Amino acid sequence: FANLVWANRTDTWYKWWDTNPATYATTGNGPEPLPLKAAVALAERKQLHHIFFPKNWQGGADTNLLRSVFEFNLQCCRIWDDPAVKRDILNELGLKYKEFVVNELYPLLQETKKSTLGAGADIEIFWEGDVVTSHEVYSALQSDAFMAIGSATFIFCFLTIHAGSPLLSASALFLTILSIPLAFVMSATLSGANRVTGAYFLSLFLMIGLGADVVIVIITFWDSSLKLCDNDDTAERLRYVYKNAGSACLATTMTTAASFFANLASVLRALREFGFFMGVCIIGTFVLLL
Repeated sequence: FANLVWANRTDTWYKWWDTNPATYATTGNGPEPLPLKAAVALAERKQLHHIFFPKNWQGGADTNLLRSVFEFNLQCCRIWDDPAVKRDILNELGLKYKEFVVNELYPLLQETKKSTLGAGADIEIFWEGDVVTSHEVYSALQSDAFMAIGSATFIFCFLTIHAGSPLLSASALFLTILSIPLAFVMSATLSGANRVTGAYFLSLFLMIGLGADVVIVIITFWDSSLKLCDNDDTAERLRYVYKNAGSACLATTMTTAASFFANLASVLRALREFGFFMGVCIIGTFVLLL
């Protein structure tokens, strides 16, 4: 909007009553600022008011929200270039633009927002964009994923106390986490979608908890087999555990997986992919832990 306030006239023969918006260049290099009402009128004449002002804004009304839009035009190729060449160049430019957003733009936005809030100013900054929004989401998910280390540590300590074996607890957590990449490979093979969405990070929290439930049930039935089976007959104890603990865990596993597989009926592709991925994760955890 500042570019409109400091709009620059592109001709030199105009009269003071000439308000044709085509003679203004919104470069922000004008010699003096336009009156605020004139800048707003210029935005409306150029049909830019829907960019700078809120959707429900009425002309002349006060507003405490203002939007800025930044476009980056990159020349990539010529119209007669080979499609394969165009695709390679566009991919390269996309990677360079993503690198620019991640390494320069996003840190600058964060620093500006922190400095603005720290100074006690009345201005709060928000942003949205094709790359910057996805990068912000993944940054938040990565930081949240580290929180899973705390939950995994707690479950490891609890399983160690319950089972009396750190090796058994570590192996159970390893097999539980192993189900996540195995489920991704299987879902990618069957669906043809090999991209990782932000929702996949949630599987780490869910699978650690679900895997711990299966391990606790199996250990509990294994301890109970000491009273019901011959202590020296390991095969009989295993049959008892698989018959009782296996059937109990199978019922809970299939019902939980079915609740995620129900998302396959959704019209949203992302929800279908996540539901299928989580269902495979749950079944894979049950199979690996058995």
